[in-house]
Amino acid sequence: MSHAAALLVPLGVPHAPPRVPCLIGYRSSEKVEEEEAHDDAQEDSAWSDAGADAEPVWSRCWFHSSGAAAMDASITSGEVRVALGADDGSVVVLSRAVTRTEPRVGSEEASPRPPGPDESGISEGPASDSGRSGVMTRKHHRHNIRLLVASLAPGSDAGSTHSGRTTATASPPWSRPDPTIGTSRATASPTLREDAGHLAEDLLEAQYVATDAPTVIGHPQSVPHSPVPRTAPTHLAPPPHPIPSLTAHDTVAATEDAPVTEAPCLHESMPSAPWTLPSTSSWACERCLSSPDASAVVALTMTGTPSIGGVLLVQQASGRLTAWDPSTLTMLGTVLVRAGPTDKADLILEYEAATTDSPVYRSVARCVYHLGGDPDTLDVTPVRLAMGSEPAPPCMVVRRAGSAYALLLYVDAARAALLPAAVLQLPPEASAGLCVYELHPAGLALYTLDDASCCCSQYDIDGPWMSEARVPSDAALAMLQQQLCAPDEPHAPLVEVRIKQALAPASTMRLASVDTQVNYALLLDDVLVGTCAGDTPTLVCVRRSAAGRIVRLALPSMAEYLVPLGTRIGVVCASHTVTVHAALRGDAPHLSVIAESVCTYQQLAAPVPDLLVSVPRAAAQESTSQPLRWTAVLPLNLGRIVLGLRTGGLAVASLDDVLSDAPAAHTPAAHSHPSWTAPISSLQLVTNPRTGTRHLIGGTAQGDLGVWDLSTLRSEAAWSWFTLPLQALVPLTRVPPSSRLYGCVLCVSVDGTTALLALDDVRLVQLFPGCGAPLTTVAVREHQIWLVYGTLRARLWDLRTLEMVRSDTPPEASSVLHDAQPPWLVYTVPSSPRSAPPRSEAITGMLSPSGGAQNEAMGVLLADVRRAIEAGTQSLRAAFSVPSLVPLLETRTRHLLEPARAPEGPALAAENPGAAKLRSTLQPLLSLFWPTGLDAVFGRTPACPAWPGTARLLGYVSRACDAAPAERFCQSPDATAHQLLAGVSLALLWEAIDANAQPVLHSLLSPSFLAQLVGQAYAPPSLAVLAAHVLDENEVLRTAAKLVLARYMPEATERELSHLERTWRMHIPGSPTAPGTPLTPQAVLLLGLVMSERYAHFSPSLLKRVAAMVAAYLAAPPSDSLPTWVATELCCTGIHVWQHYIDTVALVRRLFCIATEPDDVAATQQRLAGLTLRGLARRATLELASKHSALFMSTLAMDILHAPSVEQSQVTLRLVAFLVRQKPLVLYPSLPRLVEAVVKSLNPALVTVRSSLTRSAAVMIKELVETYPSIAFHSSTQRLAVGTHDGPVVLYDLKSATRLYVLDGHSSPVTACSFSPDGRRFLSLCLDEGVVLLWRLSAGFLDMLRPHLHARGEASAYRSIPLHLGKAAQLPLADTLTGVSLQWRDAHGVHLRIGEAHVNLSVT
Repeated sequence: MSHAAALLVPLGVPHAPPRVPCLIGYRSSEKVEEEEAHDDAQEDSAWSDAGADAEPVWSRCWFHSSGAAAMDASITSGEVRVALGADDGSVVVLSRAVTRTEPRVGSEEASPRPPGPDESGISEGPASDSGRSGVMTRKHHRHNIRLLVASLAPGSDAGSTHSGRTTATASPPWSRPDPTIGTSRATASPTLREDAGHLAEDLLEAQYVATDAPTVIGHPQSVPHSPVPRTAPTHLAPPPHPIPSLTAHDTVAATEDAPVTEAPCLHESMPSAPWTLPSTSSWACERCLSSPDASAVVALTMTGTPSIGGVLLVQQASGRLTAWDPSTLTMLGTVLVRAGPTDKADLILEYEAATTDSPVYRSVARCVYHLGGDPDTLDVTPVRLAMGSEPAPPCMVVRRAGSAYALLLYVDAARAALLPAAVLQLPPEASAGLCVYELHPAGLALYTLDDASCCCSQYDIDGPWMSEARVPSDAALAMLQQQLCAPDEPHAPLVEVRIKQALAPASTMRLASVDTQVNYALLLDDVLVGTCAGDTPTLVCVRRSAAGRIVRLALPSMAEYLVPLGTRIGVVCASHTVTVHAALRGDAPHLSVIAESVCTYQQLAAPVPDLLVSVPRAAAQESTSQPLRWTAVLPLNLGRIVLGLRTGGLAVASLDDVLSDAPAAHTPAAHSHPSWTAPISSLQLVTNPRTGTRHLIGGTAQGDLGVWDLSTLRSEAAWSWFTLPLQALVPLTRVPPSSRLYGCVLCVSVDGTTALLALDDVRLVQLFPGCGAPLTTVAVREHQIWLVYGTLRARLWDLRTLEMVRSDTPPEASSVLHDAQPPWLVYTVPSSPRSAPPRSEAITGMLSPSGGAQNEAMGVLLADVRRAIEAGTQSLRAAFSVPSLVPLLETRTRHLLEPARAPEGPALAAENPGAAKLRSTLQPLLSLFWPTGLDAVFGRTPACPAWPGTARLLGYVSRACDAAPAERFCQSPDATAHQLLAGVSLALLWEAIDANAQPVLHSLLSPSFLAQLVGQAYAPPSLAVLAAHVLDENEVLRTAAKLVLARYMPEATERELSHLERTWRMHIPGSPTAPGTPLTPQAVLLLGLVMSERYAHFSPSLLKRVAAMVAAYLAAPPSDSLPTWVATELCCTGIHVWQHYIDTVALVRRLFCIATEPDDVAATQQRLAGLTLRGLARRATLELASKHSALFMSTLAMDILHAPSVEQSQVTLRLVAFLVRQKPLVLYPSLPRLVEAVVKSLNPALVTVRSSLTRSAAVMIKELVETYPSIAFHSSTQRLAVGTHDGPVVLYDLKSATRLYVLDGHSSPVTACSFSPDGRRFLSLCLDEGVVLLWRLSAGFLDMLRPHLHARGEASAYRSIPLHLGKAAQLPLADTLTGVSLQWRDAHGVHLRIGEAHVNLSVT
């Protein structure tokens, strides 16, 4: 399986990570100008290069825990993360560690304390006896009884009862301390108030609430709260006014005729905060995420809960929407959303692809829908997954303001795309209200809240992620899902679809009346919770299943947003944070306060499991680090990297010099300084096609332009034409030499101003003015050039007169370009240096600039490890003078899969020229891709300071800000898989010249050892990445992928397998005849390989679908050869699984056919080094014969005796001959059954079949007799004898295809047998018994009268010759095939050879 962008590992260079802002998550728009600290805070918090007016874009906080379990109680440590969007499209993720300081559930030996948030009596689902929430120990219960008795004593206040409801007469006696992280356990513990008369009632009531009794307890008096405006951040600001007690009301759903009534609601006691900040914890840069384009980030949306992961949605000014995994911080999918070029009401979803061979990101699919609404606004709303639903990929709804329609998108992680699942026709209530979405097994639910009502609309949606693949209702969506290729597909055709159908709601139900505008809303399992503004900010709770009552809870200040916390909700207010439990009690909704704290400008609301707490905004003081002396990088090879310096000059250094910050990395070359001294921001290599001279062209952020000679780095020219930064360089290649544009380069500025340079004499030919829009397309023919500026204007220039001759609209220019003859040469202008060509034609090394080469990401290089592996493979092939390394790799890696086998020494001597060449090729890479410094087994060399990361595509780069050796295995599953593939591949090559690579191989292939070294943050390798290289073109990389997959697949957790199934299941069709997707073969291979080892995890329906696809790929191979390779590979590994779901006989027959076809017939488009399709089929056949002998022999015998055609019988006989030559021991246990089937195929009654199979049967019998000593043939009498494993020898007559004799004399396996030259006598040898039996066979006239001597004993041994050879006769089974022989010297003497022993026997 060839991938153009396979094994592209981002390799950073050492420079200072992005600095942490002084105030995390602070927005300047929230300042209060009256405060004097306003200006200082603005200066401290400004972290943007866009100017003083630009505000940083922050996401809300989320909680991350490595290996977090499903139960929140088991999470004891983690980190709080927050994302910051920059104006260049990158996203910086900051993190701060938090830990749990005390267990969730107290033991009986613990001191009495009031119930915490999980001991308040509100059960949150099934749990174990020791770890579930809501457990009340006996000691606590006895303590509560004593308090109750004390409260009923004379002089104590007694509670009152009204209408069957118990109502507390005062606030809870436990004070609510500030649960801000950082307080110690002593200071955070609640203290008993003086008026503790009703403590016991509250505690017992909490126990009573756990029984879900429909009793509502609360405060009878309501204390309203006025909004408290935030104050400007000051380090010495006094705390806000005291927090008033929160109150809750229970109101009946309002109708037009019925008045609203109120009832009290329970107010729970405040717990202590169990989470604290470690003393060494501070805000730090966790990761930098680079987008494929450089437009500014306009919005960051975080979904999910602390224990259930969601997605981080990034919206950019260009319309790009990207989803990142918040746990692994890897890109999941992206789409470019923009308005139509002619009709702004159209919404276009554009999908792009890029490879190392493609110069820029190009569109591979467009999906158009007439959405309407405001084209300048785009709202993205995440979709919640309902409890109990099938695992589904993250979904979101895209909508324009004022539009009556919305698009439901889902994440297809396999294709790295956000694909449309349906177009929703919104109900009228959604036009001016708030919309909340939930995906459940029956479809999609839409909840709308406006200032009048709360309604629920249901949509019947069959998503592609369902367990059974279903075709969408709209044909355009089905076409897009089936034809969209992977993002690294080099030659994917353009798919253009237009959606014409919208999905209307199947039903709409009115839940309740809301008399206030809802600002924010959130869905829980049973209720819908929203926040209302007004004079009194409140939290409202509505039952979701049916119309009912509304519960209101007054908030201490204006609500800013809601945070899901599992069964609870975190309310972030202007000056407070409140954790609320919302659920149904009986049939009524219920709200109860769990925790409350003051949240000033120095504190940031952060979610932890089941709680919303506050962390300090202020970042720790960082150590000052010197900025890099260079600002641009262009790698030519490992030993020559060109660096653009801050002073405008150029330096050249090796990769080792750059990583070690050697003087060569910042010493400018002589005469490399241009006339200006601005920092160089971009560099690109161009070649003069007329002379072959190579030049470097670079630009600055101020608009300067410079040209250097590549060989000497001498400055050749410098100009300052532009007022804005350089956008891109477009070499005009493929232009005929007769054109005035031959050997020219276009230098494009951000504003569209373009300069045409001639490389012959490095001069300016023409300066084309811009038109207020970026230049997007260039077309050239003869002496004319079209410049297309987006959707605004297109201009035609004539280079002979240097004048503009035409100005049109882009559509008119497009029609001219497509219809003209001769055709125009069209060039796409990169939108930014980030989408510029990653590899120039003149750059042949393994390093190339990254797509994220801007600002802090400009030092990220893409290391094409495949090039290094292929170079090492070629060197090793030349050293051994072999076309392929497959036999060598199979021999040398056998000790890795068989621990009992000792490893071999180096295959090449140190003085071998091939070893020296291989050493020079691989030596610079070992310190980069072996985790040196992680353990002594990997070497004592200090770890390379390069930053590891992951690259889904060229621009989708996620890089770490830490150079620790273990960091490469903590990034993400994809990064770990790439690091393992690179390390194991290099170790396999290095092992051929150095035996020290063997411990490295064993360590990298030991999952437990590696996980122990890395620690809790270890990210297991992605099985999808490993499986993608199982059928790789390169044999070394293919072997490495199989080794890593074999070792790490058994260690995969159920959570990893579920994620794998959820991602790839949608690409498996429901039936082989149903249309699939371009990723279907890859999905079948991946799931098939995993199912072969872990089939118990998957459902029978999915197993059946994969097995059906395997059978279909072999039965009717498509024109593309990849499915045939996939099916054949899966027959090698998983036939024991597929045989339960499909017709295995037909599957094995097809394997037989492929295994016996000539090479020219079995040759396909897919070419793997050292392996053909026929060879893979033969390997599958051998696996089947050795591991599933019963199935193999039954199919073999059936095809010999009852084949569907004569051709199939011939195929089977040729296959047996191949197996006899290649793997004789595989067929040895089944020799008697095989020989009988061959004899019966020569039945004289079947004249046609016998005549067709005689030649093939003769060839096979010859192979059997020459290979196995226990089979003998006498040509004159046409008799065939075969010794069995239980002692008897069976004789057949090939003329009549019948059995003649059963010579029953041995009780152990027969080792060898032989006919005398005249055919009258027969010898049989049994080494286990140490005896030779001599049989007399009659072949005269009487035998012809008695042809059916089937009974045992009618031919008897008339002589027994014992052998006394001792240990010489104790031969392994494999040695008996070549070490034992019986040769008749004449009619009376036999020469017997057994190993090294020789015996002459007289048989007279």
